[in-house]
Amino acid sequence: MMMRKRVALCLLVAALGVATGAVAQDIPDSCKSLDPSTLDTSDPSAFATLLPCTGWDQTCQSNVLAAGASCMQEIQAISKWANSSSVQSDLASETGLSANSTDADVKNTTASVTPDQVKADLDARIPDLKTALGGCCGGGITPTCCAAMTPVISGKCLCQQKPVELLKGVLGQDPSEFIGVAAEVLGKLGCNALDGAQVYPQCEA
Repeated sequence: MMMRKRVALCLLVAALGVATGAVAQDIPDSCKSLDPSTLDTSDPSAFATLLPCTGWDQTCQSNVLAAGASCMQEIQAISKWANSSSVQSDLASETGLSANSTDADVKNTTASVTPDQVKADLDARIPDLKTALGGCCGGGITPTCCAAMTPVISGKCLCQQKPVELLKGVLGQDPSEFIGVAAEVLGKLGCNALDGAQVYPQCEA
């Protein structure tokens, strides 16, 4: 159980770290002074400020922004659950990490996490996630949100090198190793948008 908690908390911090990892890179100069923690996650347009820092091309930035807007109910419900549950306190006690942890802190903690550990942890949290999504979304990912993810996958946004390398720098390992787990978990929440997804460098022309 201790390992499962640690894996989940590493994933939570890694998700937060995607933004801070991108800001540290030399993409647009405006990214260097951007603080992702100040963004209003209740406002989909706020993500537009962060997207140029990810390395995605304009088409993928537009697709990701559209997906974020369409999935706002899910994002808010899961964020509310994370903030009101024991996840935040577990984060500090189990890993020593927080939303303010550096990229190096996150990388050191997540580098040894395996896909099997991630799968076990997320499988254990599916009931909690379904409960969290019950009030807004029928206990899963809505068809609107799921459909909005499709252009991100079909457009092979995960095959673009720069954003995947940014994520790899945060995680300390290859994100392509985890896409199968993500697809399976999303499927258990009623969405198959990640089925067959390809991630750089394991992409076919």
